[in-house]
Amino acid sequence: SHATNSFALAVFIGLLLRKQYKFIFSALLFWAALVSYSRVYVGVHYPADILCGAILGTIIAIFVYYLMKYVNQRFTLKIIIN
Repeated sequence: SHATNSFALAVFIGLLLRKQYKFIFSALLFWAALVSYSRVYVGVHYPADILCGAILGTIIAIFVYYLMKYVNQRFTLKIIIN
C-alpha cells in the first residue's frame, strides 16, 4: 500500500501543479520511488510488489485527475450575460 499511495499522490499532485512548477513532477516521483524503495530495503516487500503498486497508483491518479477535470468542466456554473 505504501507504493500505491505514494505514487498515486505524487502523480496526482504532479499533474495538478506541473504548469506552475517546472520540476515538481520529477521531484514527487523521486520521493515516491524513495518511499517504495524503503519498503524493499527493510525487507517487508518484494520488488514486484513495489512495481505493481507503482503502476496501480499511477493508473488511479491519472483516472482521478481526468475525472476531476471532466466533473469540473461539466458541472461548473456558467453565467450567460447578454
